[in-house]
Amino acid sequence: MLIGKKTATLIAMLLVLGVMFSSARADSFSVGTGGDASWLVTVYGSGGPVATNQPAYQIGSWISFTSNAFRTGQWVNGANSTLFKGLWVATSTFELPADVVGASLDFSNFLADDRAVLEINGHRVGASALIGAGAGKITTPTGTQSVTYGTTSGDISEYLIEGINTITIIANNTASPTNLSAKTRSFKSNGDAAGVSVDITLNYVTQPVPEPATMALLAIGGLAMLRRRRAK
Repeated sequence: MLIGKKTATLIAMLLVLGVMFSSARADSFSVGTGGDASWLVTVYGSGGPVATNQPAYQIGSWISFTSNAFRTGQWVNGANSTLFKGLWVATSTFELPADVVGASLDFSNFLADDRAVLEINGHRVGASALIGAGAGKITTPTGTQSVTYGTTSGDISEYLIEGINTITIIANNTASPTNLSAKTRSFKSNGDAAGVSVDITLNYVTQPVPEPATMALLAIGGLAMLRRRRAK
């Protein structure tokens, strides 16, 4: 059945009203070490991983592979102070839905004992060391690399992707925190700590999508209005 121009306009107005009534929702998520994210750690020895994808210990806003962030704590399954050779990696994931707008991701307060780099989806975005800023080295699972420490905050929205996003922290404990180029090795003493902390916030707005029930009610209301107009 063909409908008139006025009828089509009325239906369009009702659809717009349906979208307006389904208001947009702004969401914010803490996906850093002190937030809602679940972190897994892999601890490396001289020949490769000795503990893989084990739940990290949460110590306030910090995460570590030991229960107190020190050599004397309870280690994650598979690791111990003899096997550990200074390198460990923490990973976490979060999902960015497809039906959102204005997505943003930023990090701040990136801290490490004694040094670490931060990556999002394979892009290095931060580098922090206990001693502070400066040129140095970081040992990664693929080898030792040059790095400039001191980037502890920033907007990293450009690296967001739709779907699953991966945050990676590559951390070293060199037992020599005053030397930014020291190679990784085991703890020097029981007083050496190993932990990382970073605030990461994901923000986005979910676009309004009218529910079927709402649209049905609007359609019924529109038909009633049309009948009243015709009856006059």
